Amino acid sequence: MTPSPATRLVPPRGPLLPLDDAVAQATTDPASARELQTRLLALLHADTPAEAREYICRQLILIGTAPAVPALTALLNDPAVAHAARGTLEVLPDPAAGQALRDAIPKLSGLLRVGAITSLGRRREMASVPLLANLLRDSDEATATAAVAALGDIASPESGAALRAFLPHAPAALRPVLADACLACAERLPATEHRDLARELYAWCQDEAQPRHVQSAAAAGLARLTPTT
Repeated sequence: MTPSPATRLVPPRGPLLPLDDAVAQATTDPASARELQTRLLALLHADTPAEAREYICRQLILIGTAPAVPALTALLNDPAVAHAARGTLEVLPDPAAGQALRDAIPKLSGLLRVGAITSLGRRREMASVPLLANLLRDSDEATATAAVAALGDIASPESGAALRAFLPHAPAALRPVLADACLACAERLPATEHRDLARELYAWCQDEAQPRHVQSAAAAGLARLTPTT
């Protein structure tokens, strides 16, 4: 019987098991991790098959450090492996990973740009807020939508303030994702310090033009902000 397309796309795991074991051992041995990372990074070039580069990116989630950032950044404009590279940059704890994503945004377009914006939100770095705030008014709707969602993911006082400033200018197409972002920010804001900002975000979500479930969530949030006597 002819194997299905899905079956043909799955490479055999056997040859990868020694590398899996090496990576697992390196997670507890910094010197081995550095050496193994150097070897893996040497393979992240265009002559290496996309499947292999994706696999390397997944391993770098476990052992990657700042030296991996340039090689991963170089993959952000490659549709075949950009998703895997972003997935690693999202979780690398070094600030250089976030900076690399921010620097890449102006050089990317379409879904690759949207993906990088989404990754910035998942990193939840305050340094990304000014860039994302500027993208709220981008002429590309997908870019603006991703920026709104990313600010909601960051859910800090700074990202909440950026969303609040955008509310009077938000086009109708962005209202659903903007409502979700405002609710996410308001939920996470420290109530004692940013009660007024949270109230403004909830109040916007209570507008009668919002879906009923959004209004209900906002009403519940406002109730929690109201001291009981």
